[in-house]
Amino acid sequence: MKKAVAALASMALIWSAGSEFGPPSPGAAQSAPSASAAASNIELIGHDDLQGRSAYQPSIHRQGDRFIAYIGHHGGKAVNPLTGQVEFNGTSIVDVTDPEHPRYLHHIPGEPGAGEREGPR
Repeated sequence: MKKAVAALASMALIWSAGSEFGPPSPGAAQSAPSASAAASNIELIGHDDLQGRSAYQPSIHRQGDRFIAYIGHHGGKAVNPLTGQVEFNGTSIVDVTDPEHPRYLHHIPGEPGAGEREGPR
């Protein structure tokens, strides 16, 4: 259980980092971190590109026997490959019960607009 919680926390940190570990831009080739990247007591074990949306404020909740990540996105819009529709960035829902194989479940579109207006609450 400790390993699963640590892995989930690691994924949350990686999603929110906004650095070279952040989600790639749509269509971008994925590459390994540069040789200058360093880590201590952390290991990347899973990844989801979050439909190419930038992310912040990940929140992971245990629901029954699953761990579900709710990830807020910055303003903008992108194609949702699950529906084929262009949607305003909002919230992604990802099953991270198996942190090596996260499963994107759903995207909740945000309000129309180009960016954040009110910030976190």
